[in-house]
Amino acid sequence: MEAFPDYEVKSGKSFYVKVPEDKVVILTKAYLKEDTERVDKNKTIYLRLRVDGRRLVAGSLHPQRRREQVLSLTIDKDFQISHSLSNGSVHFSAAIADRNWDYRYSKSDTDSTDFDDEEEETPNKGVQDHGDE
Repeated sequence: MEAFPDYEVKSGKSFYVKVPEDKVVILTKAYLKEDTERVDKNKTIYLRLRVDGRRLVAGSLHPQRRREQVLSLTIDKDFQISHSLSNGSVHFSAAIADRNWDYRYSKSDTDSTDFDDEEEETPNKGVQDHGDE
């Protein structure tokens, strides 16, 4: 996996991300830098994505309460990122990974034998898997 430099997305603009073939882009964080004196301190800032013509809200920031939002969005198609901040910029951090890379487990996680003798944990009573309803 290789890291990207931050994307700076200015007010009223969107940033187009072209996803390389056989790769995915993983958006990991959105944040406000310290230079936001002109930002309305009482307004929530919505983080937006546009993928395949669909508009999505990926999260939110608030200048006083939440200046940083951790994201874990894996996107395999070209997309646009934007925000609702009227004056200033929002920064996004991301990484590129191979499309077949499994970000949930590494080989060292799955090769461990520390838990071979323990019984598998049973799910809580009352919790049911309803499949694809």
